[in-house]
Order: sequence, then C-alpha cells, then structure tokens
Amino acid sequence: MANYQPVLDNWPTLPRAGLATDFSQNTAATHTVVAAVAGRRIRVLSAEFYVDGAQVLTWKSGADAINGGVFELGTSGYTSLGPHYGQYLETRSGEALGLQLGSAIRVRGPVVYQYV
Repeated sequence: MANYQPVLDNWPTLPRAGLATDFSQNTAATHTVVAAVAGRRIRVLSAEFYVDGAQVLTWKSGADAINGGVFELGTSGYTSLGPHYGQYLETRSGEALGLQLGSAIRVRGPVVYQYV
C-alpha cells in the first residue's frame, strides 16, 4: 500500500490547519483580528472571549457584518464560539476578519482560524 500524503495548496505559507491569534482590545471600534490574504477566505473555527462588562460583538468581513455574527453579552464573564452543525463564520475572499466592539470594555481571548 502506498503512503498517503495530503496535498495542501501553498503549504507551508498558507496552512489549512487551525492557526491561533490572541485578541485583546478595549475601544469601541472595529479591530482587525486576522489580516486579509489575496484569494483566500478566513474561517473562524473557535473563539473564547473574556469580557469585563456588558458588550456587543459583531464579526466583520471587511467592512460588512457577517450574517449571524452578533453576540450580546449582558455582564462580565466568558463566552465561546465554535462550529455548530458544520456552520462557521467566514469572510469573503480577500477580506480581513474583524471584530467590532460596541463599547469601550475590554474583550480578550484566543481566536482559532484557517485559510480556505
């Protein structure tokens, strides 16, 4: 039996496995979580956020909100995002992944993503 080797486009420059970045902001604005890559979409695999108070978070693809990407957090604490039934948050091709904070309250935690 021959050895099986998966073929990955542009490996290792654009890995398709999960990558992680730390997010930490406290200003009411849209912040870039992952920079755009030409010809690729960014898919959020999971995110875990700790917040210091009531907050509204909106995921963005470029300047536009990603459908279903608004999360309202009523008090300080912890929230997580992961794939549910095979559905992911994903940017349009060539656009950055952003996160808009509705108020000037600290949001911090890891975001796991992949290029597709």
